[in-house]
Amino acid sequence: MIDVKKVRELTKNLTVLYAEDEISAQKEIEKILKIFFKKIIVASDGEEGLELYYKHQDKIDLIMSDIQMPKMNGLEMIEQIRSGDRNIPVIMLTAFNDQEYFIKSISLKIDKYLIKPLDKKAFIETINDVAYSLSQTHLLAKLIRENQQAELLSKEKEMLSKITEAYSLPMIIFQNDKVVHFSKSFESLFGKINKQDLFEQKKGYMRSLDDYNEKDYEHNRVYLTTENGIKIFRVYKKDIDMSDGHDDMFIFIDITFEEHIREKENSYTQSLEKLVVQEKTISVKPDKVQIKKARENIDISAREYSADVDPTLISKLLELDKIDASFYEAISEFEEGTSTDLTSISKFLHKYAEAIEPFDEFVEIYTVIERLAELLSDLDIGILSISEHSTFVKNLHIVRDELSRWRQSVFIDQDDVSIHSHDAALFSSCLQIETLFADIDDEGIEEVSDFDFF
Repeated sequence: MIDVKKVRELTKNLTVLYAEDEISAQKEIEKILKIFFKKIIVASDGEEGLELYYKHQDKIDLIMSDIQMPKMNGLEMIEQIRSGDRNIPVIMLTAFNDQEYFIKSISLKIDKYLIKPLDKKAFIETINDVAYSLSQTHLLAKLIRENQQAELLSKEKEMLSKITEAYSLPMIIFQNDKVVHFSKSFESLFGKINKQDLFEQKKGYMRSLDDYNEKDYEHNRVYLTTENGIKIFRVYKKDIDMSDGHDDMFIFIDITFEEHIREKENSYTQSLEKLVVQEKTISVKPDKVQIKKARENIDISAREYSADVDPTLISKLLELDKIDASFYEAISEFEEGTSTDLTSISKFLHKYAEAIEPFDEFVEIYTVIERLAELLSDLDIGILSISEHSTFVKNLHIVRDELSRWRQSVFIDQDDVSIHSHDAALFSSCLQIETLFADIDDEGIEEVSDFDFF
């Protein structure tokens, strides 16, 4: 005997399209259908049934229809529906036992055929059989989808693994804070594979990947002590959409050398400022020292600054464009050995210093350029080794290039966000030249101990 409760479990979420032209039979069967199905869509003839099918076809799970109906009979309705859907289950109801109907039913893939008046037991068994078959079809489709998704995910993970290993960069991938993949280079560097407390606890650096800041590029740095010394990494985050959800890929770029240079530049700049204050080589006017101290924390954009500067002072700076080519040629001739005279280079630096001197905000640049000009005017280059000579020339080029760029970006293009963006490079290059020819005491240059392996 069929268990009605079990049948209802199979049908409780299904929607049925029911077509019947006899009102009394329609109401009677509709009552029974309501016991089992979530929703019943009722039509009074085949034409209305076809219209309702097209309107609700995404929601309809099975069709139950009488054969003999006006306008369009049940088989004609199913024939139209089968032209677009060969799989929706169909139960036909009829008061006739006509062989012609049975033959046509076979061609239309009718699942069940019930003779009216309906036998209650046969009716429930038919509903159970069709609902069970439908549930198995749904289950099979679900398994196929899951299998396809699993295959797709497996291929995605395999491809992701190949991509990460194709590059030497350390990478790690998380999904919902769970590690799903990491490169060999990441494992060899960090060992521990987790998201929390992954890195060394160092002030100014990330302690874990949870510290990643989307808006603060400079913040996303990692400090690591290795057998070969200190390593600094910049961390980048990449969002990846996978078939099973959203993954976060973290990529680690080695910026150790970049950080080393920045630390050294800062050290050189601080050392140079100490030397300037101590006035070891030239005197700085007391009033300019006071101006420098009063304005040392003021930093504005080139456009803002230039708007308030006397145009005649700017025009004098712009006139330096006439000497830039000759300045470059003088350094190149010295580099190639066709000239050993630094006097012309010294004169060009003096001209720059003279044009810069009226600008109070650039007293430090004036000071370092003037002291470099004086140094070159009376210099014995014979004390330099080949490598030191190369360093000397390289820094002369940097000084000229930075002076030209400073003049261009601050006073011509006026596109620098800070009028002091070129200071560090100028100070560093000038001091490196000076250190080739003069001993600087222990307080002069502060070592950056973290980068001793360089």
